[in-house]
Amino acid sequence: MAVYVAVLYLHSRISNVIERVDVLLPPPSLKILEFAEKELKSFRNFVERLDSKSRERMTASLLGIIDTIEAYVNEYGFMYLDMNIILEVERYEDLSRGIHSLVEQLKEVEKEYYTLQEDAQKEVVSSSSSLSSSRAVSKSKMVGLCDHRRLLKDALIFPRLTDNIFFSIFGMAGIGKTTLAREIFEDLDIIEWFECRVWVTAGRERTLEEITEDILAQVDPEAHKTLMGGSEEEKSEGLKESLKDKLFLIVLDDVWNQSVGAYLQSSFPNDQNGSQVVLTTRLKYVGLDVNWKGFIDMRLLDKEESWDLLRQKVFVGDSCPPHLEDPGKKIAEKCDGLPLTIVTIADLLTKVPQSLWIDVATKRKHKLFVDVYNQISQVRGYDLPNLGDTSLQELITLSDVTTRSCTILSRVSNLKKLGIKIELAPNATYPLCCFDHISHLTNLKSLRCVIVNPFFKLGVVSPVLSFPCFSFSLKKVSLSGMGYPWEEMSKIVSLPNLKVLKLRFNAFRGPEWEVEENGFPNLQALLVEDIDLVKLKWAHGSFNCLKVLRIKHCYKFEELHFGDLPKICEIEIVDCSPLTEWHVKNNALKYSYRVRLFVRSSWKL
Repeated sequence: MAVYVAVLYLHSRISNVIERVDVLLPPPSLKILEFAEKELKSFRNFVERLDSKSRERMTASLLGIIDTIEAYVNEYGFMYLDMNIILEVERYEDLSRGIHSLVEQLKEVEKEYYTLQEDAQKEVVSSSSSLSSSRAVSKSKMVGLCDHRRLLKDALIFPRLTDNIFFSIFGMAGIGKTTLAREIFEDLDIIEWFECRVWVTAGRERTLEEITEDILAQVDPEAHKTLMGGSEEEKSEGLKESLKDKLFLIVLDDVWNQSVGAYLQSSFPNDQNGSQVVLTTRLKYVGLDVNWKGFIDMRLLDKEESWDLLRQKVFVGDSCPPHLEDPGKKIAEKCDGLPLTIVTIADLLTKVPQSLWIDVATKRKHKLFVDVYNQISQVRGYDLPNLGDTSLQELITLSDVTTRSCTILSRVSNLKKLGIKIELAPNATYPLCCFDHISHLTNLKSLRCVIVNPFFKLGVVSPVLSFPCFSFSLKKVSLSGMGYPWEEMSKIVSLPNLKVLKLRFNAFRGPEWEVEENGFPNLQALLVEDIDLVKLKWAHGSFNCLKVLRIKHCYKFEELHFGDLPKICEIEIVDCSPLTEWHVKNNALKYSYRVRLFVRSSWKL
C-alpha cells in the first residue's frame, strides 16, 4: 500500500466517524479525532509535494508510516467504524496516545525531508537549483482547478469496489480536460498505486476496435502481436485475459464515440479490485450506456487562477515585475477563464516587448487576441472577446459556435472554416438559427454542424425550419443530429465545389434517399453513418467524380441502386442489414471492372 493511500484511507475513516456520530461522541473523543483529521490532511498534502528522488531517499520512513497506520486501523477498528471503542474512557486514553504518537511520527518524517533538503543545498549549490527548478516545473503542470484534481485523484485511489469503473471528465475545447487527466496519470501516488497504466488518445476518427488494439498493445505487447490478424471478439478476450487480476488505470483521451463505454466494458475483467477507466470528452452524453462512477464537469478558471496560469507561463517560476501585474491581470481576465486561450496568449506575450502589455490589456480591438484565436485549433464563438468588426474580419477559423453566439457570424466575412455545436434543451423551438447567419460567407470552405443531444419523435420527420442555402464555395460539409427529411438534401446536391460530405447520426431521416439527376457533380467522398436509411438510389449523371462511398452502422440499410459510376469507385458497407451484402454485390456485378466492394459485419460468425 502506497503511503498516500494509507493516509487517505485513515483520514477518510476518521472523517466518516466524525460526520456520522459526532453528536454521540464525548467532547474529548471528538476533539482528538478532529485533531487527527487535520494533521492527516496536512500530511497528505505534504506527501503530494514529494518528488520521486525524495520518496526514494525516505523509503524506510514512509514504509514505517504505512505499518503504523495499518496497525492503528486494526487496533482501533476504524475499518468497521466500531463506535464503542471511542466511547469508553479507558479506550479514549489509548486512542489519544495512539493519535499523538502517529502525529509525532508524521512530523518526524516531514522534519527528515527538510533536513535532507538542507544537506543537499550545502553539498552542491547547482544541485539545489536543479531540484528547485524541477519541482517548480512539476508543480506548474496544472494551475488552478485543484478541487477537480483532488476529487479525481482520491476517487481513483480510494474507490468503492463495484462494477462501476468509468469516470468521465467533460467540458469545452481548451478547458483543460487532457491536462487534468495527464496530471493524474503521471502523479507519483497514482503510479505507485496502480500496477498497470494505459493512455490512449481516441479522437474523432479511430474505431472502437483500434482503441481496443491500442490498449492491448500497451498492456501485453506479445498478446497484441499474436492477435494482430484475429477477430474483434478474439482481441476483446485477449485484452480481458491480459488485464485479469491486474489493478489497472486506463485513460481514454478525447472520446467522441458514444458507445465506447459499453463496447469496452465487455473487454475488461469484472474483478472489482479498484481498477479504473477515465474518459475525457467534449460530449456530456458519451457513455450513457454504462453505469458511471462519477463525472467532472470542467469549469472555467476564475480571475485569480487565470492570472496565476498566465504569470507562470510567461515568467516560468520567476516573479512578475510589479509594473506588469495590473495589465497582466487584465489580459488574463480577457481570456474568460479558458486555459488554452491563456496559454496561447502567454506564449505570444513572451515574444513582444513588455511595453505593449498595457495596450493589449486596455484596447478592445488589439490584434494580439486575434492572433491567439487564429493559432488555437478550436476557437469557440462565445469565448471571443468583444472585438470590433475589423478584427473579426481577420478570423479564418471559428469552431463550436452555439446558438448563443451565432449572430457573430454575420461579422466574420472572411471565415474559411466554421464549426457549429448545439446542445438542445427539451422542447427547443429554433435550434438551427445559426444557419440564418452563414449564407453571406462566400469564402467558407469547410462547415461542420453537430447537434449533440437531438430529440426526435418516433416515426416523425419534421424539422422546425427549412434547410438553409449554403455558400457555393463549400468544399467539405459534415452534419450530425439535425433530423431533416431527405427532400431537403436538394440544397446540398447542387453545390458545385463540394468534394467531401459526411452525414452522421440522423443528420437526415427517412427510409429512402433518391439523388436527383446530375447531383453532386464534383463530390469525391460520401459517408453515411448511424442513419435510419433503408434505400439509396441515384440517377444517371450523379456522383461523376465519386471515389469513396462508405455506409456505416445504418442497421436498416438494405438496397443500393446506382445509375452510373465513375471509372474507379470504392464502396464500403459496415454493420448494416444482413440483406445489404447480397443486394449490393448483386447490383454491382455489371460494374465489377470498376468497383471495389468491401462489406464487413462485426456480428458475422
